[in-house]
Formats: sequence, structure tokens, C-alpha cells
Amino acid sequence: MNVDRKLCPDTERAPFVRQAFELMASGRFATGDGVLKLITSLGFITRKGRALTKQTFARMLSNPLYTGWIVSGEARVLGNHDPLVSEELFQNVQERINKKSRPHKKLNEDFPLRGVVRCAKCTKPLTAAWVKGRSKLYPR
Repeated sequence: MNVDRKLCPDTERAPFVRQAFELMASGRFATGDGVLKLITSLGFITRKGRALTKQTFARMLSNPLYTGWIVSGEARVLGNHDPLVSEELFQNVQERINKKSRPHKKLNEDFPLRGVVRCAKCTKPLTAAWVKGRSKLYPR
């Protein structure tokens, strides 16, 4: 919060922000949506009394202001306010957010040519899947 032109932690929301960073860094949740739902269910709301949106939550997790830094454009200056989270915790969360999702399994024993064989007209890779019939599954 901005109090008399000085940044001070919001006593109501600061513990929720710290907990959100810790939960994201822990790796117990596959996405930030799970953390957002948990934090919201614990009572984390905006100053206007609304629930946090996904976009606002994502922006909060990537804001270096919580580590004590003030960033404006290319300039990055260490502020004189107390950080809510450590630099190490912030970096762990950033790595977790920016990490690529787990790649899909490309090879399948049932369909070894899936993705390799291409259409002669459009050159897109052909797909394959199991189709449910009346009594069993059929490859297609």
C-alpha cells in the first residue's frame, strides 16, 4: 500500500500474497489456477472486495515489487520498502511459471506411424486413434 508516499505492506493481504508465492514454488499445484482457487477460498480478495482474476493473479506473481525492487521500463531500482518474499522464492516461482509444459507423448506402440506419415495434398501429419464400436475398440 502507498501510505504517505511510502510503500507499506497491506496487513490484510500480505500473508495471502506470501502464501501464494510459497504454494506456487512448492510444486504441489500443476497450474496457478489451483493456487488461485485455494487462496480465494481462504479469503484473499481485492481492496474492492472482489475475487482476484486469473490475469491479476498472474501479474501479481510476476511483479518484482514483492521482492523489494521497483521496476519502471528498463530501470530497476532497489526500493526502501521491506520485501514480502525473498528473491530466491520469487525466482523459483518465475521458473515454475515460465517452464514449458510437459511435452505430449509422441510415440505410441499402437500407432507407430502417427505424425510421421504426411498427406500427399496438404502435407499435414496424419493422425490415428481408437474408435469405440458396439462391442470393442477399433483402430482408425
